[in-house]
Amino acid sequence: MKRLLTLFLLTVLLFPVYSQKKVYADYHGIRRTRLYDGEFGEWKYASKMTYSPEKSGVTQLTYNPDNIEYQVLSAKTAGIDGFFVEWGYIDHTSNTLLQKIQEVAKKYDFEVGVNICDGWLMEKGWHAGTREENVEYFITCMQYLIDNVFTGSTAPIVNGKPVFYLFHDGFTAEEFKTIREYTY
Repeated sequence: MKRLLTLFLLTVLLFPVYSQKKVYADYHGIRRTRLYDGEFGEWKYASKMTYSPEKSGVTQLTYNPDNIEYQVLSAKTAGIDGFFVEWGYIDHTSNTLLQKIQEVAKKYDFEVGVNICDGWLMEKGWHAGTREENVEYFITCMQYLIDNVFTGSTAPIVNGKPVFYLFHDGFTAEEFKTIREYTY
């Protein structure tokens, strides 16, 4: 029996089995409820809301730290290393949610990044300004993310580099080149 126990302990200690890959989940936060938008169809993003669940259809759970904590702990239990919060820009309500998730994530060694939708800024008309002004504003937003998300204790880091993703087709090739070549 002693030999079996020794063999088991050596196996566990010398040959650990764990994944080297990180697992992230896309976090769709501030959405209206089915009750508000109906049973079927696309849920609407409550982008210009002030925090009033009765008017916006957003549940009180969205910003509730206990609910966020529950979601973070549930994700960790499922083997998820972090969330990528759907994020539009600094003045968007998604930034408030990002900050609230970061606060909770710090307590649990949980990573929080962003899934940036350039279309919200460039195509939806949610942020006033010309295309040129919005490109400049996006550069400001990237600096904000560098300072507050990509270098913080909850930053999703893979191979020593922060990870984020950009989706939509809001920028032209020339606009994207301006953003990419900017010195941050």
